[in-house]
Amino acid sequence: EDMIIFTKPSTSVIGPDDPIIIPACSNDMNYEPELAVVMGRVAKNVSVEDAMDYVLGFTCVNDVTLRDLQGIDPTWTRAKGFDTSCPLGPWIVMRDDLDWKDAKISFTLNGEDVPMASGTTANLIHGIPEQIAAISSFSTLLPGDVIMTGTPNASGHLDPGDETIVHVEGMNRAVYDANWKSQFLSGLMQPLMNVIGNVAYVAVCVIGSVLAINGTIRFGVIISFIMYVRLFTSPLTQIAQGMTNM
Repeated sequence: EDMIIFTKPSTSVIGPDDPIIIPACSNDMNYEPELAVVMGRVAKNVSVEDAMDYVLGFTCVNDVTLRDLQGIDPTWTRAKGFDTSCPLGPWIVMRDDLDWKDAKISFTLNGEDVPMASGTTANLIHGIPEQIAAISSFSTLLPGDVIMTGTPNASGHLDPGDETIVHVEGMNRAVYDANWKSQFLSGLMQPLMNVIGNVAYVAVCVIGSVLAINGTIRFGVIISFIMYVRLFTSPLTQIAQGMTNM
């Protein structure tokens, strides 16, 4: 069976305590508990046999999906790439400390176990080394890139206010809340924080330039150079990460 590969941008990633926010364009948000692979080395055209040598470790992930959009969007870009669609963490278990060939995955919804969502990586259609080899054959994987390995069993619907917990045997739990009501606040705060951060960078750049002009050449030039590099390379770095997160 052919492997279906899609991307989630870096803006979809949230932490264990952050709310999952459904876009206004959807009315059917689903959970998909999975084991996530965290890459530790640059991987390009690696073989199935050598694939695990490039892995740093593993963590929990909820591949949140807008099921109603998935059926009408051939690339799944909106269905799986919307903001907050990739709750990840809370920590990484090193590669050799987890039985990744048969990792037991379970799921809790509002405090109750969901047996139909339980499974094991032993039942994946495509094994983890096979996935790494396939992706690296056309896209370079970088350290820190994350591969969601697939849901080994059924997924299900999420309602506003639901609390979802992804369990992977050998790890602790990762807790995620589904919160539709905070959509406006979240959408407002993120751009605001980005603007504040960029203004701060520009201010330091200006201060550095003034110091350089006033005679503190070495100190001012160093500050200006570092901050200008940080300011103008950060968006490119985010784009690169977003393109390679699977």
